[in-house]
Amino acid sequence: MDLATIEWIIMAGILAVVICVGVWNSRRGHVTGATQGASLLELSISTCVTFSSSVAMMGVPGETFKIGPRYGLIILSYPIFTFILCKWFVDKYRKANIKSVFDFIELKFDQKTKKIALLIYILQEGFTDN
Repeated sequence: MDLATIEWIIMAGILAVVICVGVWNSRRGHVTGATQGASLLELSISTCVTFSSSVAMMGVPGETFKIGPRYGLIILSYPIFTFILCKWFVDKYRKANIKSVFDFIELKFDQKTKKIALLIYILQEGFTDN
């Protein structure tokens, strides 16, 4: 079996697990991880996964080998700051009914500023080299 076949099998397995978790959560009444019923553990895992992208997972070991272990210490901060974020900040955002950064901008400023920020985000994402 060649490497490409193994990669496809792994991706299909991950996709199957994600679909199963989504179906299981939807039957429990959870639409997304941002629902009111999400636990601190669910929010922490979701936030930690968001912080640690696949590019970071591939790049940090190489940079640690190249530069030294001090660069790899970044990984140690993920659980600490994820817990702080979910314990104190997410609860305040839930109470204020803030679902995204754009809702927060609208709350702090106004609808016009929210639209400008959204336009900047769309332009930034459209012109990045991905």
